[in-house]
Amino acid sequence: MRDKKDNSVYLRNIKDAIEKITEYTSTHNLTLFTKNEWDQAAIIRYFEIIGEASNRLSKEYKKEHTEIEWRDMNDFRNFLIHDYTDIDPNIVWDTMINPSQGLIPRRLRRYAFIIDA
Repeated sequence: MRDKKDNSVYLRNIKDAIEKITEYTSTHNLTLFTKNEWDQAAIIRYFEIIGEASNRLSKEYKKEHTEIEWRDMNDFRNFLIHDYTDIDPNIVWDTMINPSQGLIPRRLRRYAFIIDA
């Protein structure tokens, strides 16, 4: 059984993954993303990290920060892990860049001060 880590470890993991996804979207577009399976795998891995780390945060921390949709992060991670044959690169891209659907712009960047571990 693994040791429980401090919330700051998981928050750092989330922040690092967000920064990697943000960096990628600043230099790539949908066409490049859909043509490169290695890029898709890397970005999907970062989303998996975000979901897993958010799931490992203490219940107390999540209750203090209900403005962040922690469950959505974990649900997206579960979809990516368990329904891997149904992953549509367009949906992953939308999740990265579309403010109306994306976990990154709407839900996380706005609360970066909370995640600033």
